[in-house]
Amino acid sequence: MTEPKAIRSDHIAEHPAFRAWARVHGSQAAPTKIEVLKQTKRKTMVCRLSGSGTEMENVIAKRSFRHYIGVERIIYAEILPSLSVTSLRYYGSTEDDDPNYEWLFIEDANGRAYTSRLKAHRIAAGRWLGILHTSSASHVDMLSRLPERGPRHYLEALRFARQRIERSLNLELELEDLDSLQMIISDFDRLEGQWSELLEFCDKLPLSLVHGDFKERNIRIRAAAHDRGVPILVAFDWAEAGRGVPPVDILGRFGHGVSRSSEPDIYTYWSVARKLWTLPSMETMKRFETVGKTFRAISAFAW
Repeated sequence: MTEPKAIRSDHIAEHPAFRAWARVHGSQAAPTKIEVLKQTKRKTMVCRLSGSGTEMENVIAKRSFRHYIGVERIIYAEILPSLSVTSLRYYGSTEDDDPNYEWLFIEDANGRAYTSRLKAHRIAAGRWLGILHTSSASHVDMLSRLPERGPRHYLEALRFARQRIERSLNLELELEDLDSLQMIISDFDRLEGQWSELLEFCDKLPLSLVHGDFKERNIRIRAAAHDRGVPILVAFDWAEAGRGVPPVDILGRFGHGVSRSSEPDIYTYWSVARKLWTLPSMETMKRFETVGKTFRAISAFAW
């Protein structure tokens, strides 16, 4: 991971993150330090504003496309505070100088990095997701304002990814690479041919708020706070979130490195969710992981 880039103190007032923060909270709430945590060629940016929070805590300033910030604003400001899950404090949002972008301000998700190698973390993830999905399902009006993230969304993503791969076949590639791409296209064709079965399975499930990118890198464990011995979990980066079915967030081992799955404990998830939902047997619950892996794989190719 790239080391954060600290902005010189005499340049803070000129930094776009501070200018955006000042539009919401005034120049008196100036941070003691600004660190650029992430910056891309597409002009998206994530910064840490030290000491800018209500209780002098750090604040994360995120610049992204208007659509993504719009989704996260609804979730942080309206949905999460009304649910029974732990969540990050929302500090507002504002337009960027570029009309294609906006800024979002949230509490810094300090704490330990989440790792699926620890059973206690996987149990915490299963419990947190169980509460998220069951407590959000009744918020129909709020969910209707979010993007659709069910099987129909992933079928569109599959078709988009396949078209992009098919265009790559016209490039000058090695024979081995062409064979690999042809195999992926064949897999997508076979998967689309079986999509009615997946749709039938998902249509029997309740709709809820889904994170959509519930990976290790988007989770922190609040080590200092425990509820009955279970670590407290917070999740961030809700840009891919929406209204969908639980398998979107429930999947086992998938990926590696920064893209590694959170591998939530499905037994814990089931024990929490079945209190409010009529859930199928554990054998059927295990299909959640298979469907979740399918959705995640499609997203990876469509990105």
